[in-house]
Amino acid sequence: MMDYVLFGAIAGDVCGSSYEAKFGRTKLYEAVRLVRTGNDFTDDTVCTIGVANAILKYKNPTPEQFGECIQEMCKKHPNRGYGGMFRKWIDNPVPYGSYGNGSAMRVSPVGFYAHNAKECLELAKNSALCSHNDPEGVKGAQAIALAIYRAKHDSITKNQIWYVLDNYYPEYTEKTLDDIRPGYHFDSTCQGSVPIALLAFLESEDYEDCLKLAISMGGDSDTIAAMAGSIAYAYYEKMPQTIFDQVWDVLPEEMIDIIETFDDVCE
Repeated sequence: MMDYVLFGAIAGDVCGSSYEAKFGRTKLYEAVRLVRTGNDFTDDTVCTIGVANAILKYKNPTPEQFGECIQEMCKKHPNRGYGGMFRKWIDNPVPYGSYGNGSAMRVSPVGFYAHNAKECLELAKNSALCSHNDPEGVKGAQAIALAIYRAKHDSITKNQIWYVLDNYYPEYTEKTLDDIRPGYHFDSTCQGSVPIALLAFLESEDYEDCLKLAISMGGDSDTIAAMAGSIAYAYYEKMPQTIFDQVWDVLPEEMIDIIETFDDVCE
């Protein structure tokens, strides 16, 4: 099995895609099946590839350059579940004050590429500002990117990721997913989903377990799984072959080419 860093987020998106719709959600861990007929990539993957392509093209992209590459990729792949305001942004890429989790779901390339924490935070900020320029939108992107960076570079224990949760979302540090799950509902804001993704990773035992924990919250399943999965892949550095094969089978060749090239610059 090849080892592609961006598959961490993309596999989460694909595995969670069939659980996102209102009547497809589940809060039963045992009911989650990660490899299913009908699983496919969504806007999470498209935007992630856009961010990766911006880094490949510009090395240190400005918000405008991130926006250009995300917009280009979205236009190539319409009808992938974009939100209403974001669909308008694709045609007219002006920041619209969003604190939705779109900024955090696409940020994983930053965490894998950054050479230090300062660069990680700056790139994450720029990747968010092109559309999600509310402070919570920026914070969500920075939290996920920094968690990936810490998982990749300080992966002996999960203490550094606990630090990220405590620093960005301290109200969640004394909670568990089991505490939250009964009253949890679909929430596509950063503040309502990013800490859930962090907890899914922190409570997980391996990559597969992380995705099942994320999806079984019964919320924005593909996005939470994409965010959690990106951190988990940075930490565990492997996923089941069946999940890898599912992702490989649904991605177009152009995306695979970008993923492979991006891997080279992260070595």
